[in-house]
Amino acid sequence: MAATVRSLNHVHALAEKTPDGKIESVHETRLTHLGIHLLCFISIFALNALKVIPMPVLYVSLLTHRDASCGPPAPSAHKPVSFR
Repeated sequence: MAATVRSLNHVHALAEKTPDGKIESVHETRLTHLGIHLLCFISIFALNALKVIPMPVLYVSLLTHRDASCGPPAPSAHKPVSFR
């Protein structure tokens, strides 16, 4: 889901808009996609270095990226169940 939000924001940022906000055209360069694939390829060779990073640090990093992309989770409509 986070990738969808970022992709839509990326396309929206590249769009040429009319003064009232309607999108006229989008000029995609494909350099972004090339960069992403190159970073994925390079990460294969960085696996030994990535194994040194403790798992809690990775979890916090991933959760931070999730919150930055999607925002905080929505409040639940259900009341918590109490087992007293």
